[in-house]
Parts: sequence; structure tokens; C-alpha cells
Amino acid sequence: MSKELIVIRLLQIIISVNTVIFIFSILQAKKGNISLHKTINITLLTITMIGVIGLVITVGLGWDYQSLTTPFRMRIHRCFSCPLSIVLPITTYFGWQRQRKKHLYSVYAASFFWLGTLITGIWFF
Repeated sequence: MSKELIVIRLLQIIISVNTVIFIFSILQAKKGNISLHKTINITLLTITMIGVIGLVITVGLGWDYQSLTTPFRMRIHRCFSCPLSIVLPITTYFGWQRQRKKHLYSVYAASFFWLGTLITGIWFF
């Protein structure tokens, strides 16, 4: 198994587990347990961003992830993953600033991009 495929499989597992934990976190927010919600989300955001940074670094080092899928599928996946890397920190910022309405709007956008990234990441790779 290539080193690229190992990294992709690891990212698939991390994002899948994070999805389940994010859902739990949202349920905690709905129950009013905002402290736990914040703790979970900051931890998961940090883990996710470490994965993204690691992926970017390995691409910079010349790892060839494009050989794992077709260019068309890669473009579709990036249509979800690139905006997600911008929307997640924005969502976090609005949550920290207690701008509930903006936070909730950005949660919808983040959820769309998150699910798109998850589905295309698992299906296309």
C-alpha cells in the first residue's frame, strides 16, 4: 500500500469519527450544554486542521494523491473540501463571539461542505 493511500485512509477514518462526534456535539448544544459543545468542537476543529495542514505539507513534498482517483473526482472533492477549510474557522469564530444567528447560518454551510467532503472522500478514494 502506498504512503499516499495510507494517509488518505487515515484521513477517512478521522473525518468519519469526527462526523459522529460533531453530531453528538450539536445535540449537546441543543440540550443547552454549551460548555461541552465548545470543548468538543475546538478539539475536533484542531484535529481536522492538523489533518488538512499535514495533507498540504505532503503535497508540497511531492506526494502524488492524484494517482488515487481521477482528475474529475478530485475537482468535485475539492469543491467541498476547500470551502470547508474556510467555513469551519468562520463558524468557530462566530460561536466564540456568541453571534448565535451568524453561527447557526455558518453551521448550515459547514454541514453541507462537511458532508460533501466526507461522501466524496470516502466514495472517490
